[in-house]
Amino acid sequence: MLTPEFLQACADEVTQIAEHIDAYAIRKIAERMTIRLEKGKKALSQTDIYQIRAMQETGALVKDISDEITRISGLEAEVVESSIVQAGIVALEAEDAVYKAQGLQTSKASVWVTRLAERNARKCLNTIRNVTGTFAKSAGNEFVLRTNQAWARIMSGAQSAGGAIIDAIKDMSAKGVKVTYGKNDRPEKLEVATARAIRTSIAQTNGDIAIKRMEEMEWDIILVSAHVGARNVGTGYENHEAWQGKFYSLSGNDPRFPDFYSSTGYGELLGLCGVNCRHSFGAGDGEHNPYTLPTHAENDKQYTINQQARAKERKIRALKKQRDALQASLRVATDPQTKEELDKALKSTRKRLREHNEAYREFCNAHGMKVREERLAI
Repeated sequence: MLTPEFLQACADEVTQIAEHIDAYAIRKIAERMTIRLEKGKKALSQTDIYQIRAMQETGALVKDISDEITRISGLEAEVVESSIVQAGIVALEAEDAVYKAQGLQTSKASVWVTRLAERNARKCLNTIRNVTGTFAKSAGNEFVLRTNQAWARIMSGAQSAGGAIIDAIKDMSAKGVKVTYGKNDRPEKLEVATARAIRTSIAQTNGDIAIKRMEEMEWDIILVSAHVGARNVGTGYENHEAWQGKFYSLSGNDPRFPDFYSSTGYGELLGLCGVNCRHSFGAGDGEHNPYTLPTHAENDKQYTINQQARAKERKIRALKKQRDALQASLRVATDPQTKEELDKALKSTRKRLREHNEAYREFCNAHGMKVREERLAI
């Protein structure tokens, strides 16, 4: 059984890679948008020519971002595979410890565990590559949209070029470049999609190993992990607080314990080991339960604190993207007024970033939480 802390941390490296790609795309969009808008100022009446040239530049932007994704994909594959294989090893060791405590001998399983973990790693990588495969095109669409919106505001006299660029950078940094992939028709951030993929794959690897070992050992009792701040929304198995930290019967035939599948929703999208779930499970003896269940009030309080911490981390990452995109725009800007506005916005962003970093650290200290530097990186 994997600890909630292990599952929470397992996606950090992959998420950091996704945030790097997103930040890179926003910088490149900001650079090219600045160049295009400054060129456009020389011929504001030639709207059709301007838009045609903007579309031509989109191809170069998409290739640039695609090249960066290709460059970093090797590292991403290495991180995904090592994380899932390591999770498989840790999960098996935890399982076998339960059987050995009961005086039972387990078979060596290094080969099938590795193969199972590698299979899940390939599946996870395919999901991530499907997402990143559409990202460069999404970034190109974002460039066209943002540039045309800024162009319209400049032509109408509503904003200066500098003001339009700054607003676009702020909005992009906060929202990220959204992707739509596979059967998912709802646009979402790259880091959200990749974090979900790796967490779900690791949780499913743990589950596959636990059930295979239980079948080998003819074992029926399952213990599900627990953590403070568990999801406490929804009904039935969607409410994770309701079923965490308890014993279950794998077959559903032991009258002492509830049925595992119907109670926890294992195998369902929003159930145990489903999307973004930090719970895991393994063999249990029906008596020794190391998990102390928090009260509903305690769980609800910690859930809120966790959500607040994640929001603060997202804000810091967004401000870092904003800072870097403003720097990129300032480097290529030539118009004195635009440069002055970008420089002023950059200084303001740096100040806000320092303030948010300080506030985040104070929040963590106040609630006894570790400052998660890896979640602040881009």
